[in-house]
Amino acid sequence: MRHNDGVLFAEVVAVSTEVAGTRSRTAKITALAAVIRAAGPADVRPVVAWLSGELLQGRLGTGWRTLARTAPALTPAAEPELTIEEVITALDELAGTSGAGSVARRDAVLTALFGRATAAEQRFLVGLITGEVRQGALAGVVTDAVARAAEVPLETVRRAAMLSGSLPDTAAAALRGGADELAGFGLEVLRGVSPMLASPAEDVASALADLGPDVSVEYKLDGATCGL
Repeated sequence: MRHNDGVLFAEVVAVSTEVAGTRSRTAKITALAAVIRAAGPADVRPVVAWLSGELLQGRLGTGWRTLARTAPALTPAAEPELTIEEVITALDELAGTSGAGSVARRDAVLTALFGRATAAEQRFLVGLITGEVRQGALAGVVTDAVARAAEVPLETVRRAAMLSGSLPDTAAAALRGGADELAGFGLEVLRGVSPMLASPAEDVASALADLGPDVSVEYKLDGATCGL
């Protein structure tokens, strides 16, 4: 589904609804991969972020009180017309609005955005802005979908996402350059990495074969963490 000016936001919303309606992990991955593939390198960053229940902009400074003041009074659009780029522009403006007059400006941006959104799009936007997208597609499932959409090994996508600290950036690179571009991700000073768990190796020799000769080894005492 495409609009003259780009991918329709409604396509993302429809897939989110489809994913929320199934318990099958395979079905979720198939649906997500289709829309990620359709988005292409240009639009995939926001699409992957939204389907993971996140915003590229982080906190918008807009919460339930602002939404309650603007969204309920707006009649939903009859037909979908919002593009990915248009939604991104509105969210960027919300994130960048501060100081004197910011309340009125946020209200104006939300009114314009929600006034062009269908009922389903309005519900999804509320979930995104408030951090309450509930669809059963967390980052792990979306990571699998990125690998399928880009036709690259899952472990390659996981490694790049861990080192980059950004699944949206990883998705864009995967669609743009495949496994070759993902292989270029590495540690960078002052760039955080995603949380990780240690992976076991068969023996020391196989671990060195994977990591190379320049490694350090330290003793580790395993224990159990207990919270009360």
